Amino acid sequence: EQKEQTLWIDARGLERADFDELIEMLTGYAGTLKAKILYDGKRYEFPVNLNRAFAAELRTFLPESCVKLV
Repeated sequence: EQKEQTLWIDARGLERADFDELIEMLTGYAGTLKAKILYDGKRYEFPVNLNRAFAAELRTFLPESCVKLV
């Protein structure tokens, strides 16, 4: 049985403008994997498509330590 995976993104260190850009980027990779983003005391959720391009673009915003697939 496959447990559904979740991509946790800790964006608490980002400036607001960068966070807005990150959200815009995420919506461009709509898919079936649940991504949960922590920011400003809130939790945001987006379904994303985890592929190489997405992973590379995500790294331009955040270090790998802020992103976990669980």
